[in-house]
Parts: sequence; structure tokens; C-alpha cells
Amino acid sequence: MSTVTAEQVQTYLDATYLTQAQLAERAGVTPARVAELEAAQCIPGASYRVEGDFRIASTFGHFELPVPETRYYHPSIARWVEKAEGLAKSHDLEGVARIMRLDFTRELATRVNGRTTRDTLKPEQAWAYVTDGTWGLCIKDIAPEYMIAKEMARLTFAGAPEEPTEAEREVLESAAADYERVALPFAPHELDISSRRQEFEPAVEKYGLVRP
Repeated sequence: MSTVTAEQVQTYLDATYLTQAQLAERAGVTPARVAELEAAQCIPGASYRVEGDFRIASTFGHFELPVPETRYYHPSIARWVEKAEGLAKSHDLEGVARIMRLDFTRELATRVNGRTTRDTLKPEQAWAYVTDGTWGLCIKDIAPEYMIAKEMARLTFAGAPEEPTEAEREVLESAAADYERVALPFAPHELDISSRRQEFEPAVEKYGLVRP
């Protein structure tokens, strides 16, 4: 049974993400506009939604009261909002979404530059992870550079030989440094199923890598 508490998760969310209102303030728009841009897939989606009922009991009985949903966004989305708003001066939101996706896909392709990658870096999947909030769970900046560094590190860990040569060990060391540079620590309740716990930490331990 998990020993992670709701308080620990909430502390992580407050320290790592922005609420919709906080994101709106940082980007200079209204919360409603953030919601509108998100719905149109002009910007990355919220990574977390905190929802549920408030339960309270007394001698009068037990009560369950609805609590408004709180959405948590990666801070780097403020940059996406600002870009989308600039484009919205001359395009409708459908056009903005098309340009945002095209620009993202072009930058991703340029940075991948023909290398063999994981499926997560194929354009369709990578963009799906942008819009559903997945990238916001695991990297420090929702940008192709960070996505590629993290996923290529994972690919290196997965393909490492049992007994690497000195040159192969250097590649592993570099991959570990790249992973730590770009990857978030992950939320307490999701750490055990994350790439950090499942792939990065085992590689560090198995090969005796110097942890950055």
C-alpha cells in the first residue's frame, strides 16, 4: 500500500506547477482565455486535475460537498500562451493551433535530424503528449530539446550492453547527465512507475554511473 499522502502530492504540485489562474496571470491573459486556448489545442494541456468531494462529518451526520476542479499547468506553457496570443491577432484559433503544431513538428524534426528515436518522438505521438499534458509530467520545459534529450537517454539505457566498453560507458554517463538535466523528479504518487525509477535509477546503479 502506498505511503504517499495527499499533502505530499499537493506540496509537489504547488512547488512545480501553476494553477489556471496563476498561468493566466503569468502570461497576461484571463483564466477563461487559457481554457479557450487549451480546448483549441493551441497550447499544452493541464498535466494534473485535482477533483473530488469534500467529506465532513459531525453529530448532524456525514456530508459530501462538491469541490471545484483545480487544473495544474507546467510553467513553460506561459511561453506557449504568449506565442498563441500573438498569432491570434491575425488568425482564428483553428489557424493558431495549426501553426503551433506545425512549428513544433518542424523543430522536433530538425532536432531529431534522422536519428532513431522512441515512438514518443514521432510527430503524431509527440504532439498528442503535448496536448494531453503528458510532457508536463516529466520534463522541465515543454520543448523539443528537452523531449529529445530525455527520450534519447531512455533509449541509451534500454540498449546498453551488460558489460560496456569504456566508450560505451562514456555514452551512458552522458545519457545520465542529459536525463537529469531535463527530467522532473516526478510526483510522489507516480515516482515508482516513472522512467526515473524504472529506467534511470536502475541504469545508474547497474553501471555504477556518476549521478549528476
